[in-house]
Amino acid sequence: MKSFLLSVLLLTAGTASLYAQKTLTNSKTSGYYTYIYKLTDKETFEIASKSTSIITDGFLHTLVDSFYNVKSNVYPKKLPYGNYLKVRAAIRLFWTSKGFIVI
Repeated sequence: MKSFLLSVLLLTAGTASLYAQKTLTNSKTSGYYTYIYKLTDKETFEIASKSTSIITDGFLHTLVDSFYNVKSNVYPKKLPYGNYLKVRAAIRLFWTSKGFIVI
């Protein structure tokens, strides 16, 4: 009787663990939010002057706002004059928009 209960328990635990995992092919591959960071004039010049600019986490120092971007990736508010970096996570990468300058 003990061995029967033990085998039923192991079979149930093994079957439950197979169905407990979510397949990654159906998972969301991007973030829910887009973040807006303010850039200094020096940082903007550094990005614009290089043909292959590398944006590092050093540019992400002044968070201005974030917005939920499931329906649209367009920023819904008006920003003051300045240079901004729009950042979102997608498919194991961080996407940035260099041309996001408010005049």
